[in-house]
Formats: sequence, C-alpha cells, structure tokens
Amino acid sequence: MRLAPLPLLLSLAVLSACPVKEETGQPPEGDTDTDSDTDTDTDADTDSDSDADTDSDSDADSDSDSDADTDSDSDADADSDTDIEDEDCGDGVDNDGDGLVDCEDEDCVDDCVEDCSDGVDNDGDGLVDCDDDECVGDPACSEPLYEIELSARLEGLAMASGALAKHKFGYPAVSLLYGYLDLVGTPDDPHGTGFACSGYAYAYPGPYYGMASAYHGGYTAGAGDYTFEFTLSVPRSLQWYGPCPVPSIPVFLLGMTHGDPQITRYDGAGSWYVQYSTAPRDMDSYGYPGTDVTWWYYPSQTNPVVWEGYYTP
Repeated sequence: MRLAPLPLLLSLAVLSACPVKEETGQPPEGDTDTDSDTDTDTDADTDSDSDADTDSDSDADSDSDSDADTDSDSDADADSDTDIEDEDCGDGVDNDGDGLVDCEDEDCVDDCVEDCSDGVDNDGDGLVDCDDDECVGDPACSEPLYEIELSARLEGLAMASGALAKHKFGYPAVSLLYGYLDLVGTPDDPHGTGFACSGYAYAYPGPYYGMASAYHGGYTAGAGDYTFEFTLSVPRSLQWYGPCPVPSIPVFLLGMTHGDPQITRYDGAGSWYVQYSTAPRDMDSYGYPGTDVTWWYYPSQTNPVVWEGYYTP
C-alpha cells in the first residue's frame, strides 16, 4: 500500500481539528425575519414594508396612502380631498378642477367675505360694498342719525280762498310761502360730523310745491279755518346755497284763518302751536268775487321746526 505524502496528511489533520458551523438559513438570534435588524420585516424600520417610515404603504411619509404627502387621500396636495390642489380664491382660475372658480367654490367660504368699505367685490357676486346684501346693517353702510333744526326767515305768507283758489288751483283754499331757511344737523353720535345748510324756499300752490292741499271743515281750535299740508323739496320749491344732505322738509300742517295774526303748526301728537305771527293785511279779490285773500308780510317764527332723520353729510 502506498502512503500519502506527508504535507497532505498534515493539512487534513488541521482541518479536522477546526469545528464547522452547519448552514441552517435562519436569521441572527432574537429576530424572526431575514434582514439584519431586530424587527419582523425585511427593512430597517418596525413596519412590514420596504420603506423607512412607520406605515404600511410604499412611500416615504407617515400616512396610509400611496402618495408622498401627509394626508390620507390619494392626491399630492396637503388636504383631505381628492382634487389636484387647493383652490386659490382670488386668481380667477379653477385650481382644484371642480368646475367652480374662486368664490363660487365652497372651499373659499371663509376667504370670500364682502368687505363693505374697500371698493372691491370681495365675494365675486357682482355687487360692491354697500350694494351687496351681506353689508345690510354694516356700520359702513348705515346713514348716521341726525337731529335737524329748521329756522325760517319768511318774507311773505299768503292765503286765498273762494273763487280764486278754486278756479286757479282746484282747491277751496291755497297758500303761498316764500323766504329764507337755515338748517342745522346735529349728529346723534357725539363723534359724528354736523352740518349746516342755508337756502331759499318758494312754496307756490301746486301738487309738487307744497302749501297746495287745503282742508276746510269749519273752524278748528288751534288750527283756524283752514289747514295746509306744508312741504318743501329740492329742486322744485327749495334751493340750497351749496351741498346739503337734506333733500326735503318733512310734511307738516299749518293752520290759518283770514285776518288772524297767528299761524299755527300741528305737532303730530294732537296739539297746535303758534309757528308764525304778524299783523295780516287783507287784499282785494283780484277780480274774483267771493274771494278772500290775506297776506302776512315778514312773519316772525316763534319756534323752529325740529325732526330726526338719517343723512350722509
């Protein structure tokens, strides 16, 4: 028998002296998966997918959908709906692709509120500032309340009844008033702005000029024989010498009697007060038999006319 060479024998002796570990296909001790970390999946984090976050999808964010943002829908923006992007509420473009542009889109409810004093149609409904229904009651769209005091420096006041009044004007009695008016508006708000107006009035009998409607039912205590609706309006019977926010004088009643020096005014609450007073002069009938005409020259006003109203100076 032929013996093996000595070097080969020595090599076999060394190999037989070293222990050999058996290949089992198992992960390192303490881990049940096939990667090199200590969790149960095949990547380096604690979930069951192959990315580096903690959810179960395949993207790198922390939500449960497959896009790269942090919300739970399937689009790429940061909101929770499925449109492409958020609506820009002032660029005239349908950014989110729902067919609604800017303030027509319900996404813009909080952004599209009408500012009632900036001259802009903020909510896109075609109405600007105080023309928009949203501005009803807004302080910027409310006229301030004023107390108005009207004083008259009349040059003349006349009354005619009988044939002349009926023939010329169709009333049983008519009256004519003309003279100067001074008006002062005091704001109810102590921080408001007051105003003053001066002008000239000529209340000629007629359906648009005032002093034309006469009521006659016999003598009435305080009112006399006739009462007249007195009103003045711009531009027919009242002309202001400059801008004035008061377009007309409220209607009130004057009571007159031929030959009586006092002209009364009804206060609206059941009482008559002396408004003008001076010595009257009886005039001729101007060719109309049965006509009574009385003229009061430069009657003095005993108290101003006062009312409240909403005006914008």
